[in-house]
Amino acid sequence: LKKSIKDRLGILKKLGVFFPENSISAKELTKLIKIRNLIVHNSGRADAVYVRIYGNKMKIGELILIDDKYLLDALSTTFYLCGFILQSAQLAFHKKNLIGKDRFLNYISHTLVQKAKFKYLEEIYSSLNAIKLEESIKKVIIICYCIGLKKQGCSLKKIKRVLGKFEWGDDFKLMRDALLDNQKDFYLELKNKVDNKILSVDKLLGWEIFKFYKGKRKFQSILKSAIKLDSQ
Repeated sequence: LKKSIKDRLGILKKLGVFFPENSISAKELTKLIKIRNLIVHNSGRADAVYVRIYGNKMKIGELILIDDKYLLDALSTTFYLCGFILQSAQLAFHKKNLIGKDRFLNYISHTLVQKAKFKYLEEIYSSLNAIKLEESIKKVIIICYCIGLKKQGCSLKKIKRVLGKFEWGDDFKLMRDALLDNQKDFYLELKNKVDNKILSVDKLLGWEIFKFYKGKRKFQSILKSAIKLDSQ
């Protein structure tokens, strides 16, 4: 089973499509395919290979548990891996015309933050130097990764260290201030963007970065201003 997955990933590599073959997601894909094969060919019962690699205390012939959590995790793994491969393929085959073709991983990163799939965010972040994304897209992914770190309770020191590895322009100042708890600058910039109708109510309510502040009085005050402006 491992050999077959490795061979398939090897084909992608030959085509110039990057994929992190030794990643957690690749191992999960291997397990997912193994379970699929056992469902189709062995009535969903564990064989000797499954017991040896994944079974813990399972016995050969025992039914493999397929519950809602497993199905949701399998869908998340498939969504992430397919998206990663699609993005890498687009970048590999459209090197001269990347406009609009390097944003899919951006969308995936936002979704992974929302779904709290932090291990996949870590993989994307670790792969940034291997996939040739536009700089602005890279920065969005880095911001998503740092939001994930913050949601996991990581220290400001660690988040600052990640952000410090890259050059940042004014376009991302609001996000960096939000991540680093620079509240004075964050609220000033947020109010300015709301007053100039750059940020809508939908964005204030929907963006993950703002969920760290949604219970704060100042944020609620700015949100009310945004609602009033949107109604005009």
